Amino acid sequence: MLGLGSSLVYPSALGGPYSVYFDGTGDYIDIGDGLQATIRNNHCFSLWIKPDDGQPSSDQDIFGLVSNREDDVVYCRLETDGKLTMGFNGDGDETVYTTDSAVFSNGATSWTHILYRVKTHAVATTIALWVNGVVTAVTKTGDLAGSNMAAFLPHSGNASGNFFIGGVNWEVPGLTNPYKGHVDEFAVFTNIPGSTSEVVAVYNSGAPFDLTSSNGDYDDPNMGPSTLQVYFRMNEGGGSAVENTGSGSFNGSLTNAVFSTDVPG
Repeated sequence: MLGLGSSLVYPSALGGPYSVYFDGTGDYIDIGDGLQATIRNNHCFSLWIKPDDGQPSSDQDIFGLVSNREDDVVYCRLETDGKLTMGFNGDGDETVYTTDSAVFSNGATSWTHILYRVKTHAVATTIALWVNGVVTAVTKTGDLAGSNMAAFLPHSGNASGNFFIGGVNWEVPGLTNPYKGHVDEFAVFTNIPGSTSEVVAVYNSGAPFDLTSSNGDYDDPNMGPSTLQVYFRMNEGGGSAVENTGSGSFNGSLTNAVFSTDVPG
């Protein structure tokens, strides 16, 4: 992992002073990697979001990636009815999980923590969602066999093959279904929580903390500091670089999006 000279260290019990704001036109963060090995196995995504409109006029992808051949896809989507959807394609096989009810009401929203657990299996990949530390009911469409998930190939025809935050990286590359709102504390783990108590610990009653350190039930060996591959605290406050303080040997780069002092907690 490359260090940034402007990096700051914050107490583990406190969130940082900045988030990133995306205006819904051409703003995104290229995280610097396609997460191929991570997506092929058990993993989870954790992040704080604050959409400008909880029920936007068109679907908005919060993060994701689509290969040119469209056989390999990952996306997290805010639907026009306020529901959240997580979808995966692996080697042309697809599964989509959508919340049974709206997570967000129409209009302005508050900071919300979401955590997706993705568990691979020989028969089908399963996805669970927690919103503010509470398991949220979802409905599945389609099955994605573990063997097809294991064939996930982000660089198939995609010039960069990297994940975007603020939309989906689709084709040459390009930003698709851009998101409008704030994102903070974006994390990807190479393992999954062993119990809901670990997710509740990450939510921490609405107060983000530094995930590179253990905190109560948030600890190794499941979803803990040692399995934290991607972690963008987004605390730079300026410039175009976003430091990854997880174990991954890559950093993010910001295009058009701006740092904001509107933060969760």
